[in-house]
Amino acid sequence: MAYSSRYRLSFSTGGLFVQESVGAARLVLGGCDWDETEKLLVARQIVSYNAISSGKRVAREIVTRLKSLSSEEIEFLVNADREDQICVVWQSICRTYEIIADFVAEDLEERLRSFRNDLAAVDFEAFLDRKAAWHPEVANLNESTRSKLRQVLFRMLREADFFSKTGGLQPAHLSATFLRFLERHRPSDISAFPGAITSQNRKAG
Repeated sequence: MAYSSRYRLSFSTGGLFVQESVGAARLVLGGCDWDETEKLLVARQIVSYNAISSGKRVAREIVTRLKSLSSEEIEFLVNADREDQICVVWQSICRTYEIIADFVAEDLEERLRSFRNDLAAVDFEAFLDRKAAWHPEVANLNESTRSKLRQVLFRMLREADFFSKTGGLQPAHLSATFLRFLERHRPSDISAFPGAITSQNRKAG
């Protein structure tokens, strides 16, 4: 039995792009539509690359992610502190790419629950192999694309602070402000933050 929906697998561009995402969110709050936002990200060098084609690709990626957010979430992204901005961007990535959300929920969460902090390239490869049985789009990936997806995903995980300074997995650290906002708007998105620890938890500990 195959899944009814296909995985989107176009996340092979860059990393979190937090600063650029905030810039795009400001344009949206200022009244720009999505097409205008994508163009202005490049024209105003909010997204800046030597090659214009690369800048356009990144701008398109950022806009695609932000489209998954509500107007309240976009406003929160603009006004939040850096830690919470990272959380909102990560939220948008997990909503846009179900395969990333599944990897987090099925692999990272399970490891942290089992008090394991190891995560290697072979673990993502094993995850892809499991999903290939149900998703032909995963089964049809060539080795170079699989490698690129892994590299980008692990970069995003590092930028989202899921790895400690010593290189091991660590629980997501959520501020009380972000957690309250999450509970009001999309409590189910807590699954995007494995082993979530709030600011209040840290103080209590």
